[in-house]
Amino acid sequence: MKRKCEGNFFDNILMILTEATMNSEEIKAEYTSSLADLTFNSKPLINVLTMLAEENLAHAPYIVEAIEEHLSKVIF
Repeated sequence: MKRKCEGNFFDNILMILTEATMNSEEIKAEYTSSLADLTFNSKPLINVLTMLAEENLAHAPYIVEAIEEHLSKVIF
C-alpha cells in the first residue's frame, strides 16, 4: 500500500506509528518522507526519528538506506 505523505511532520509520524502492518519498503518510504521534513536542526524532530527507528528495528536496514540516501542528497 503506497501512499503519498501529506501534512506536517507529526502527521507523518502518527501515520507511521498507527501502521503496524507495513512492510520494509513502506517503512522506508514513510521514514524518507519524514526525513525530508528535517530541514533544520530540530531536537524534537530528531528525537521522533530516533524513536521511530528504535520501534522498527526489524526494518533497520531499510531505515539506514533511507538515511544514507537522504545524506547523499544534502551533502555536497
